Amino acid sequence: MPCIPSVTGPVPETAGSKPFVPTALEGPWPVTRDYVVQETVVRDQFGNAVGGVRSSYVDVPYASYSALSVNDPAANQPEANCSLIGYQFRLPEATLRRLYPTHAAYVYKVAEDLARLWAQGWVTRDDAGGQLLEAVGADVP
Repeated sequence: MPCIPSVTGPVPETAGSKPFVPTALEGPWPVTRDYVVQETVVRDQFGNAVGGVRSSYVDVPYASYSALSVNDPAANQPEANCSLIGYQFRLPEATLRRLYPTHAAYVYKVAEDLARLWAQGWVTRDDAGGQLLEAVGADVP
């Protein structure tokens, strides 16, 4: 499968390179969690890591994400940085149709998840709006 970089645009302010201030100004503070050392990454049925701070991309998946490159020479890796940022593999069409019978069903689930994440302080209103627009334009049933 071809390498599709997961990061396709500028890094949002909430991605860790800048303070998480916008959320504090427009909603509740993010939830804190105890730090847990785990030697094995537990994965959900789609191959995405379980736990941590989730996002609509993994809560309402259309792809499976791998944080590390497998550096498989047989894989088409057109982007030189894929060995650093990982891979995104689209879920099979049959799986997508089972999860989201219509495009509207997919967008609705993304909107629900983003509303929950915003209420918990994990995403800013602007980032949620941008992610919802991505869902509207996504090629998902």
